[in-house]
Amino acid sequence: MTHPLGVDTVLSVRGIIGVTEVAVMNGGTRIIRSPCPGKNCMHQGEIRDASRMLICIPNRVTVTVESDQAVVPELDGLTP
Repeated sequence: MTHPLGVDTVLSVRGIIGVTEVAVMNGGTRIIRSPCPGKNCMHQGEIRDASRMLICIPNRVTVTVESDQAVVPELDGLTP
């Protein structure tokens, strides 16, 4: 399933244990509801570019951003 980041919506994605809801808003996307027990996927925050992804391991749902442009990931405190 694909959806443009410029169009706000909530997508329902069926996984192996139920439906994960993914919000697309203001040029970003995040998981807002999931049937998984720990709800860790809901605390991953928002992604806006192809350098990151969201994953719900128990429900086997992965959310990525696709881009035709090369992405240079931001450096964090652990990157040499």
